[in-house]
Amino acid sequence: MGTNLVWSAVAPMGMNMGTGADAGVMDSNTTKKFSGWVVRSEFPDTKIVDDGLVANGAASVTINWKVTLADPWGSSTDLQLKIMKNGTIQLGSAVLIRWQQTTATFPGISTSLVSGDRLELYYTTPFATSRTALAGATNTFLYYTIP
Repeated sequence: MGTNLVWSAVAPMGMNMGTGADAGVMDSNTTKKFSGWVVRSEFPDTKIVDDGLVANGAASVTINWKVTLADPWGSSTDLQLKIMKNGTIQLGSAVLIRWQQTTATFPGISTSLVSGDRLELYYTTPFATSRTALAGATNTFLYYTIP
């Protein structure tokens, strides 16, 4: 007689840079999304598709991320990092890693997601300069929480 409703909460999600052969490798002279992600342990409901976090419902979220390079940045042209939603919408301003720096952190970008939205971390490298982002939960990560 009645209808059983199944309620599904929007899950916070997160990913860390993994340790595979190409994980975190940045090509030179390009804009590209980071690849080689693995699920962040404190976010077991995470869905990673094509190197992006895929939202399982609609919610306002807060995005945090960090990139740590294996070696200091070696170009006078800055490494640019940015969060993209669905590959076309930049969230917040690009963050730079400058000459001889190794880390960029950007906590607290607020946005709204709907089911299927994808969050990805992109880099832009200058000519003839490349690096590798370090693996692990404290080095290179992208996650979102629901405030």
